[in-house]
Amino acid sequence: MVFPDPHFLFFFLPGLLAAYYLLPRTWRNTVLLLASLAFYAAGGGALVILLLISIVVDYVAGRIVARGRISDKDEVPGSSPGGPTDKLPAYRVFLFTPR
Repeated sequence: MVFPDPHFLFFFLPGLLAAYYLLPRTWRNTVLLLASLAFYAAGGGALVILLLISIVVDYVAGRIVARGRISDKDEVPGSSPGGPTDKLPAYRVFLFTPR
């Protein structure tokens, strides 16, 4: 699915916006996360696994930093200074590996 696709414009986007504004504020980020995963799954299903791994690693690293277990100068295990964009080489390896 791509952005100018009629399925996205007339079904996915209006449904997402309706869900986003009808649900309480505490659920909005969860709705956006699940909708983003569904959108990526429709376009390139195999990459959603790598996206989930990236989300979990970055979330855990953010929680560790927020709790103050390490200072901002220390490196969080499994994370990188560039955030999610530093995982792009993993996507390339996954895409071009012979199956």
